[in-house]
Amino acid sequence: MLAATLAGIRFSFTVHGPAIFLEPYRWRLDLKVQQALFVSCISYYCRSQVMLLSPIQEWPKLHIVHCGVDLQRFVPVTHQPNSKRLLYTGRLSAAKGVPILLQALQQVVPHHPNLVLTLVGDGPDRAALETLAADLKLTSYLKFVGYQSQDTVCQYLLNSDIFVLPSFSEGLPVALMEALAAGVPVITTAIAGIGELVEDGVNGYLIPPGAVEPLVQRLKQLLEDADLRQRMGQAGLIKVEQEFNLSQEVPWLKQIMDAALSGKTETIRPQILYER
Repeated sequence: MLAATLAGIRFSFTVHGPAIFLEPYRWRLDLKVQQALFVSCISYYCRSQVMLLSPIQEWPKLHIVHCGVDLQRFVPVTHQPNSKRLLYTGRLSAAKGVPILLQALQQVVPHHPNLVLTLVGDGPDRAALETLAADLKLTSYLKFVGYQSQDTVCQYLLNSDIFVLPSFSEGLPVALMEALAAGVPVITTAIAGIGELVEDGVNGYLIPPGAVEPLVQRLKQLLEDADLRQRMGQAGLIKVEQEFNLSQEVPWLKQIMDAALSGKTETIRPQILYER
């Protein structure tokens, strides 16, 4: 905003959240919205938080542009009856709720002793999580593989049956989009904009944040039903194709830019950008 003022040009910006919404006035989101040509928000939830900080006359300039994925990078998984491979990707930090996942696994393992959870990523809580896993006698069921390249993450997805992300705080995670693009059903928390991607009972399950028992129940349900995993995986791929497809989101952002630069106002978001 300051640079644009000094240069005598217009500017726009993108809002992800959620951390920025904890101190919105420190970052002067209110002033930036008023002076911006337009604002790109990653979800309806994100947009609503920006609306809270903006006068009603500024709302039409708040558009929704999803963080899409490149579908060509993924080959949908074919789910096998006896396969029980769980995957988590993300930082190993407090916001991700990984201790809840480990506590749930302690209850699931006696029923599914051949399951394996791979945790891709690293962070400040890794040592504490490895200690917790040992205390819960889960070490032999877990693989901490650290940070990995995008290509390697794709390979892990293609060798997974269920993706789990029990976060306490999120915007709208690309990790969930990637899992669904690979045909992997997800179990995640009903927070922020996640419900705009994950349809409960359709392409995955939404659980309350911080709750162990619902996670246990959903894990058992998916582990015991390969056909359900296959149906949910297919539904997830369709959802990403239609609404979180990078090849559609980029032209949509350009359309917003072109309209704004010509003094016009685009719609908030097209209902469907892509027909299967």
